Amino acid sequence: SAADAPVPAVELVDAKVTLHHVRRLAFVPPAGGSAEEPQLASCGFESVRFWRVKRGKLHCCGLPLQHHEGEMLLDLAFDPPPASPDEEAAAPDRPPVRMLVSSSGGKLFQVDPLARRLEYVFALHDGPIDALALGRGFAVTGGADGKLCAW
Repeated sequence: SAADAPVPAVELVDAKVTLHHVRRLAFVPPAGGSAEEPQLASCGFESVRFWRVKRGKLHCCGLPLQHHEGEMLLDLAFDPPPASPDEEAAAPDRPPVRMLVSSSGGKLFQVDPLARRLEYVFALHDGPIDALALGRGFAVTGGADGKLCAW
């Protein structure tokens, strides 16, 4: 039976103890077919951080939130990658990857994940934005205020 099967060994590459709360973690889409090491983004209490494994070690870089202390950052989403190489070639002026991060205060933070810079902060809901999805040309947020909004 499956319960009697041996448990396969898992190799731990690296581990970090962090004082920064991690609520959500996602891979950052590579920029223009970049061959860089995979990069991750995390969000949590007063924290947006970027992570990568380089030479077998986890490295981390924080994003300044510019006077938005006290916010619990709840969810994050990225622009979807091009559906095909033809789509990518047809839109050479396509803007860089965009990252959105939702907060407990009803705000949506727009971040440039490549420059690791906060671009805009939008006040969209009257309570926490619990869910977030980003599609081609629009975003959808779901809030504790009972609203599902397409932007």
